[in-house]
Amino acid sequence: FDLASDSPLFKCLDTMVHEPNKPGQINQRTRPLASPAETMRVIMAQNSNWNSVLMTARDASRLGADVLSGYFGKIGKVQEKPDSSIVSEADQKSEDVIRKHLLEAYPQYGFHGEETGYSTSQSKTEGTWFVDPLDGTTNFVHGFHYFFTSLALEV
Repeated sequence: FDLASDSPLFKCLDTMVHEPNKPGQINQRTRPLASPAETMRVIMAQNSNWNSVLMTARDASRLGADVLSGYFGKIGKVQEKPDSSIVSEADQKSEDVIRKHLLEAYPQYGFHGEETGYSTSQSKTEGTWFVDPLDGTTNFVHGFHYFFTSLALEV
């Protein structure tokens, strides 16, 4: 990627970091703020392979969401983790589906899930997927609709 300070990608990323919740306004560097969609368009234009990666990530998230939908309102087994947070069967099943989809599409990348930790040797990978399949487990377990899947790729 071209990350020179005058490149479109740098401008998009820079403005998102400084004021991510105010698209269209001006930040302290007097550049227009980019929306996340605009940032992704710039990234995709600079490297078409990332479009495939992004679509795979989106599909994995949707598959995980399908699993979560099946558990919402009828949660079964819930356990406490060593850090005092909770984990449900929905977390674990969703992570399994997401991991399988991502690693089938990109076996060269490692995987680190919140529930399972690292699933692959980090010394042999080109990057690592980081996934929290159910960010907001407490809300989910109590029937509140404020939860989501967090998914990132570090390269």
